[in-house]
Amino acid sequence: MKKYRRGFLVKSDGNTGDILSMGIMLLAMAYLMIVFMDCIAILRTREDLSQTVRRYTLIAETKGYLDASDRQGLIDSLKDLGISEIDLTGTTTERAGFGNTVTVRVRGRIDGKYEVNEVRASTAKY
Repeated sequence: MKKYRRGFLVKSDGNTGDILSMGIMLLAMAYLMIVFMDCIAILRTREDLSQTVRRYTLIAETKGYLDASDRQGLIDSLKDLGISEIDLTGTTTERAGFGNTVTVRVRGRIDGKYEVNEVRASTAKY
């Protein structure tokens, strides 16, 4: 409703506080979305790591161990995912024999910050 005083239109009270609070909320929501997307990227990398280790566990299961070329392929695949400081200590590197356990163990860091440790074990079929 318009207010008049002595025939002139009087300016109504402003709502700067409402606009300011809405702007702050928009900035907070944008920040939360960026953090959420960063967390999703880390989870996606972790899932890709798990699938890669599973694939190489199946290879180890078939051969009875991971040979040097398979280990290098695993390392290259992990580097492509953005994993650094890769350590395969504990991985079965010599023929395990039929019915024995073969293990693929990967330690590393995602983006140099988040430590990962993935261990998969299966029974040798060779």
